[in-house]
Amino acid sequence: MKPSNKSARCWNGSNELQIHDVSDPAYPVKLKTYPMANPHGLGTDGDLLFLCDGYAGLKVYRVGADRSLSLVERVDGIETYDVIPRTGSSGKIAILIAREGVYQYDYGVKPMKELSVISIGS
Repeated sequence: MKPSNKSARCWNGSNELQIHDVSDPAYPVKLKTYPMANPHGLGTDGDLLFLCDGYAGLKVYRVGADRSLSLVERVDGIETYDVIPRTGSSGKIAILIAREGVYQYDYGVKPMKELSVISIGS
């Protein structure tokens, strides 16, 4: 049986980040909800959560032991879609996909430092 368009969509009309306990994957439990402007992709490194909030930029949160979020940094002025944070031999580098291009940020320093941009378009 072919799924309907409605069942194939994942967006439910809510611009929010939901924190779920999936200790028992058959019965996930929603623990917390955080309002967002235009959420897209996210990534993690340790206790840091990187969230692409579309036209509201990149937001970096510290995740507490109680799963609470505290905003530690944000990058405004770019429309973000996805992020890949990585700690490696060259440091803490986040690759950020945005409407304007592909960015690299060093998040091992505060504030995060833009390292490079590959622009898309003219």
